[in-house]
Amino acid sequence: FIDSDTSTDGYVDTDEEVSNGRVHLLNGSGPPYFHSFLYMKGGLMIPWRRRWCVLKDDTFMWFRAKQDSLKSGWLYKKGGGMSTLSRRNWKQRWFVLRDDKLMYFESDSEEKLRGTIDIRAAKDIVDNHAKENSLNIVTEERTYHIYAETPEDASGWFNVLSRVQSASPEQLMEIHHEQANPKNAVGTVDVGLIDSVCASDNPDRPNSFVIITANRVIHCNTEMPEEMHHWIGLLQKPKRDARIDGQDFLVRGQ
Repeated sequence: FIDSDTSTDGYVDTDEEVSNGRVHLLNGSGPPYFHSFLYMKGGLMIPWRRRWCVLKDDTFMWFRAKQDSLKSGWLYKKGGGMSTLSRRNWKQRWFVLRDDKLMYFESDSEEKLRGTIDIRAAKDIVDNHAKENSLNIVTEERTYHIYAETPEDASGWFNVLSRVQSASPEQLMEIHHEQANPKNAVGTVDVGLIDSVCASDNPDRPNSFVIITANRVIHCNTEMPEEMHHWIGLLQKPKRDARIDGQDFLVRGQ
């Protein structure tokens, strides 16, 4: 268990979603996706820390806080100034999509904001076939011309912008949760490498459970017993489990 924080978090999250995680199937029949806040620790001398935990694509991952952007990355934007030169000029900008606002900056330090586009208010998001890897964002005021360096990046931006444009507030929240990126996580565990998951008899921390792998033991705590049992059920792999008599947890078959 590796958590780079060396002291108790000063972060306070006012979101009351600790026990309001949701489950749904990605792509209709894929692996379950679930998220909620858990308190976690990896050893006797390590303090409990509140983490946003996500189960996605059979990977259990935890973050210091919810990811604050739906997508970010470098894109090229065509100038929209009044002069002929500026209208023809393409400049690389750092784009960040936070909720329904697409912001672009001069650099990835995000210190100098160059503009903001309200995606929910956009009239259309167009896959521009006239230029490779490009898309247009059509608003009442102007059309923004943008292109990416790869087809995969262009497709990713087009898909998330199109979803945000037509999303309800509830759907926007779901899109936000789906963006959990293992690269930004404090830690991750491949569900297939979990040896056992069991409830923990901790009088100081009711509704606790333990995740055991070959090289780590992770203690987790929820606010509600229903949430604890739900996490345990999701982190187990029934088709490979073997129950041992006299034990109240599952040990995976090899």
